[in-house]
Amino acid sequence: MVYHDLRIQYFKGIKELYMPALRRINLLVGKNDCGKSSVLEALYLLIPDIKNDFEQWNYNDILNNFNNSGERDAYSFFHFRNIANKPEITAQIIFGNETMHEKLKIDNLPKDQHLIFKIEIKRYNDHFSTVLSSASGYYDPSEYYIRTQRPDDNFPYKKSYYWGHHSLYQKGKNWILDYGIDREPEITSVLREIDLRIQSFRFKSNNAVEIVLSDDKDNNIALPLSYFGDGVKRSLYLLSALSYCQDGILLIDEVDTGLHHSALMPVWKALIEGAKRFNVQLFITTHSDECAEALHAVMQADYAEEMEQEYAIFCLVKEGEEHQALRLAPHNHSFFLERNWEYR
Repeated sequence: MVYHDLRIQYFKGIKELYMPALRRINLLVGKNDCGKSSVLEALYLLIPDIKNDFEQWNYNDILNNFNNSGERDAYSFFHFRNIANKPEITAQIIFGNETMHEKLKIDNLPKDQHLIFKIEIKRYNDHFSTVLSSASGYYDPSEYYIRTQRPDDNFPYKKSYYWGHHSLYQKGKNWILDYGIDREPEITSVLREIDLRIQSFRFKSNNAVEIVLSDDKDNNIALPLSYFGDGVKRSLYLLSALSYCQDGILLIDEVDTGLHHSALMPVWKALIEGAKRFNVQLFITTHSDECAEALHAVMQADYAEEMEQEYAIFCLVKEGEEHQALRLAPHNHSFFLERNWEYR
């Protein structure tokens, strides 16, 4: 299952935004406060994650971890916290040979101040639509979390993870331990695209990560992960997350935070190869022109024939209350030099 397009209405700071022709790898760029992180949060709300068995769904993750405004209540989902504006997030999804539509609606019940969340997937045939599956939940302000009802059995589950820049190093080793080690051969094969000397990785008894290298005499040497640069470390973290999200979606906010510019191309190489190997759709944000240019350089060098179908770069522009997602042509990135972004 992949998202083909996305429309966001009255969600957080976004009054309306439409993003067409999404690809496997989607990079969002633009100035601060243009809505990049909100797009990732909107997507995350569309993806019920089976790891929590729907008991609390992803809404709690957004409330507890990703709410940049500091407000820890569901009313922050509403455009400028105005409950008269009903948030809607709609996506066209491709599932096998079928095209379907997924919609999340958030509404309120004035009497008890509960908020209702409802998500449904429809199949459209000619002028008729059939609800294939639906789920719902509600937010109770007195309990500070969202209760949800498990959807019916034919709901097309998608594994997902929202990786904010704050969690890259905090959770990276845990991802290797929990998921990456089980997919070690596949992840190692991608890491070898970055460094041919890499033979494997493993955990020691103290949970320290080691990477096994072959030297110039074909001897294997085990070295601690701390020995390696940012490119290998970040790639291993992200590949472990990709292995967890197989056949699903990975959302990464500010992928280049804390990353030296020399590591950008190896990390992109790992993300592209990992996304293909584990069949994951990526949505990634950055403030950096260097990060966007590194992606473009890797695609041109190694994936030129796949550029049009495999990746897209969207520049989010905010003018007053209006948002636009300008899709940049893959073969013309002079746009980067003309927009006068606020880089970090």
